[in-house]
Amino acid sequence: MLIPRITDTLRTIARGASATDSKLYSTPFADAESREVVVESGVIEINRNLLESWYSQGKKIHVKSYTNLTVKDDVDPALFDAVVERIKCYGGLRIPTEVFTRVSHKIRSMGGVETY
Repeated sequence: MLIPRITDTLRTIARGASATDSKLYSTPFADAESREVVVESGVIEINRNLLESWYSQGKKIHVKSYTNLTVKDDVDPALFDAVVERIKCYGGLRIPTEVFTRVSHKIRSMGGVETY
């Protein structure tokens, strides 16, 4: 009963991994380990401009959202992975599939996760 479900899950992960071949950043965030860690509370939307702003300020982010949180589809998965260290969402989380497959281990959502 579980084998077909596990197979489907692995296929979904493989599809997501094969779709994330973005080469936008030639040296993807080499200094990510030395960045300042900041908690951002009350975030309801994460888009590319916000991520680039956090990155340019030298921050690694712990996101806390008390309502529904949306990650926009213009977000680069590598940039998201380098900047966002953890997401704690008390509402639902809506996130692109390719971003979710890369950072699912960083997410804790009490209201469920919807990928698109």
